[in-house]
Amino acid sequence: MVAITLASLLGTLPLLQPHDVDPNPASLAVPDDTDAKARLLVKALGDADFAAREEASRDLRELGRMALPALRDGMDHSTVPEVARRCELLFPRALALDTRARVDCFTADAAGKYKHDLPGADHFFGITGRTEAARTLYRDLLLSPANRDLISSLELSDEETAQVVAGRRRELVPRAVNGVASSAAIRTQVAALDVIAVLLVETAIPDAGGGTGVNAPTYLLTASQLRVALDNDPRKEAMAAVVLAWFDSRSDPRTIASCMTAATSLKLPAALPMAKKMLGMENIPPATKAQAVCKVAQAGTADDLLTLAPLLADEAVAFSGVMIVNGQRQNNPIQVRDVALAMSLLLAKKDPTDFGMKSRYANNPSDALKYNYYNFHFDDPDGKADERRAEALAEWYKWAGKNVKNYPKAPPPKEKKEEAKDAPKANPPVGK
Repeated sequence: MVAITLASLLGTLPLLQPHDVDPNPASLAVPDDTDAKARLLVKALGDADFAAREEASRDLRELGRMALPALRDGMDHSTVPEVARRCELLFPRALALDTRARVDCFTADAAGKYKHDLPGADHFFGITGRTEAARTLYRDLLLSPANRDLISSLELSDEETAQVVAGRRRELVPRAVNGVASSAAIRTQVAALDVIAVLLVETAIPDAGGGTGVNAPTYLLTASQLRVALDNDPRKEAMAAVVLAWFDSRSDPRTIASCMTAATSLKLPAALPMAKKMLGMENIPPATKAQAVCKVAQAGTADDLLTLAPLLADEAVAFSGVMIVNGQRQNNPIQVRDVALAMSLLLAKKDPTDFGMKSRYANNPSDALKYNYYNFHFDDPDGKADERRAEALAEWYKWAGKNVKNYPKAPPPKEKKEEAKDAPKANPPVGK
């Protein structure tokens, strides 16, 4: 209730011009005599006479933000129910006035000379630096009561902050049916400032992972006004710094996989480091690992060939290979090493089909399909896919050894297990 009241109050308060405000936050201190007067008025809120209680309420309202400390104490510690109730009613307006005064003071301190008592300031500027764009963005975040409350949760424990930010996400994400947002909700995009506030707070707490669709942690990145803001908003550099910090703070493989795609959509230089981060993690599903390999090839350079080299020995199946192409069923399992080879070839400006690989989308030049982990594969109409793979790898290692500095040598071929001559034959199936 307080947050809603605070929101309506802050919206009606004028933003003072910097030259009208003392930039020193010490100027905001409540004088001792004023505080003493406010505390007497708070005590009078419990007077037996109704008229006296009403007069005390009016006087406290006129004191504005100067009554805030007395009202807070009365609301939190008074044993007189009437005093606590009236303080609670008066508190939101005094808090709104105090918030605006502190924001005005911060805005007036253009030189950054003073330390201001504002929530999350050190964390925010540690990410963005103290540029003019960053100062403007921080001020605008605090002018939104919902975002200020969210940023203030950084003062709580990680568990409490996580609960607050999860609640804020639920407010911002449109309601969905079977995981799909309604058309009306999609048309009403979330403001970029609200997304930045969520991301800022989440950079300070452990990554909790997430679901899919509108419940995915990355949903707000692309289903909001953020993409436009990162192109046109005067605060875009500071916004981008917050988004990049959020990318860097993610540790759940599912989130990182989505981040790689979101970073490309937002035109931010994060897809490559996210993909490399993914490849450095353990126990990553083969398909997810293959996606990261493709992103390294799509966003990287020839210098990244060494990043993909260790994956040329990974025989885990990234894609089962079952697809319907031109009405025909194909079953060509694709291993992680197949993806690593194809993407290495693309990084080296070579055509994987020249190395015996087939492309499912040979007639479609789209990069989205070319850099797809289930595109290039070794066809197996005659049961000789392993031979084709071995030949392609040998040819690649030969080229890379000559042209890529410090490229590792090809691993020795695995010895084929031969069946022992005296081994008993398997029993035939029953009934045969």
